[in-house]
Amino acid sequence: MRKKSSIVSTGRALATLGGIACIIGLAMTFNTDSGNVIVEIGVPLASAVLFFAVSGGLNEGSCMKRGAIVFLSFLNVSILTFVTIYGTMDLRMGAVLILLALGVLVSGASSGTARFIGTDRT
Repeated sequence: MRKKSSIVSTGRALATLGGIACIIGLAMTFNTDSGNVIVEIGVPLASAVLFFAVSGGLNEGSCMKRGAIVFLSFLNVSILTFVTIYGTMDLRMGAVLILLALGVLVSGASSGTARFIGTDRT
């Protein structure tokens, strides 16, 4: 087993923080009077699931490939961007989550992550 690089640890911490921030943001901005209640609940929770999936993919015991990590991170960035532009999510919260998702994307696409994933992680 090769030692985990700091970029992998940073990506995992950012992904975990992003998932927690999505759930907190959902609780802070939830409005029962809105007509899009399903969108207001579903999108932040879907984003939290993507954040936590990437965090799990950067674990030592994971079997997730680098391409899957990058794809899930890119999907998360695009969902958060669309939801922020559409106005479902608060602009400041959306900006913070997009920055976290971009950090996770950069971490997942780095060469240190590729070396970590290419080795035996058990």
